Amino acid sequence: MVYKRKILEKDVKSPIIDKLKYDEAQGKLYHFKSQAGSIPITQLGKPTRWFTTGRKGCQDHTICLKVTLGGESFGVYVGFEFKRPKGVRSPKQVETQAFIKSLGGYYFFIDDYYEAEK
Repeated sequence: MVYKRKILEKDVKSPIIDKLKYDEAQGKLYHFKSQAGSIPITQLGKPTRWFTTGRKGCQDHTICLKVTLGGESFGVYVGFEFKRPKGVRSPKQVETQAFIKSLGGYYFFIDDYYEAEK
């Protein structure tokens, strides 16, 4: 019997982050983790309030690439939202993707390493 483990978001994300770190070390890009979330702040062992980072719909990772066209260089904004295969996109993520694209940036839903390589 062959056991097939369910592919998780981290299984998709880890090799891509490794590649981004490698490319950054080569001076090809700048990247950082940008996902939103909330962390409980506790006092005397009980949560008293929440520390929230980011915004709803914010991508998991932000990348800035240097592009040169016609002798001019400029940065390109790219957002990666990692999903496990067949992962569900929230309406806010789809809305944020459309807004970033309207500003000339890129926002990709990534559920496969080889798709991200393109």
